[in-house]
Amino acid sequence: MKNFNRLGFVLLSCFLFSVGYSEGQIHAGKITFERKTNLHKKFPDQEMRRWIGDEKYKYDMFYLYFNDTMSVFLPEEINMNDRSNWTTVRNKVISYLQRDQRYSLLNVWGEEVVVADTLKHRTYKIIPKKREIAGYNCQMVRFDQNDSIRIYLWYTDAILPSVGPESYLGLPGAILGLATEDGGVVYFATKVEELEPDFQQVLPKFKTNKSLTEIEMIEELSKRFAGSPWGDKAIKELFMW
Repeated sequence: MKNFNRLGFVLLSCFLFSVGYSEGQIHAGKITFERKTNLHKKFPDQEMRRWIGDEKYKYDMFYLYFNDTMSVFLPEEINMNDRSNWTTVRNKVISYLQRDQRYSLLNVWGEEVVVADTLKHRTYKIIPKKREIAGYNCQMVRFDQNDSIRIYLWYTDAILPSVGPESYLGLPGAILGLATEDGGVVYFATKVEELEPDFQQVLPKFKTNKSLTEIEMIEELSKRFAGSPWGDKAIKELFMW
């Protein structure tokens, strides 16, 4: 089965423009995602289980605002007193689709750091399966992050911009589902609204004077957390998305 790659996506995009937009396609809007994290799979250690308590699943909500030129992925505002907040990461990602530019605002143990880099260009493999998500018929694909980590995604071409949760994009339409192979972390869209986002209103404030590329940030955090038993795992989780 052929892989999606950058050239293939460009050719497909040219074809879509040549035949004209379908009347029902959405070009701008807001997508609400629910993320379900299996804390028992994430923290198999019994000592960590005692910290977590009886809670097996952690649910987080995110919002993706988008149009043909950019997308902004944001977590829902949370109760800072919730003792389970530390169990999951809540990244913010701003993607400039036509400028091949990305800002990822990562929360590293209470401190927000900024990654300034290009968009992530991934290669996807088509899986001959479909499912309905938030009322949209979605095609399944797979991304092999490395030899041991596989990510499954579902996209719909009824929402035309190539956008998705976290830093995932690059498919012929919006990604409405994203899951690790073991089901430990799953993102699914619960609602799609067709609207023109007010990016001045939703765009988070951040400073770029201390931003680093993704490679530079990984090196910096590796030095900072050298010797920590949780350092490598925390870095891996931050950048797998």
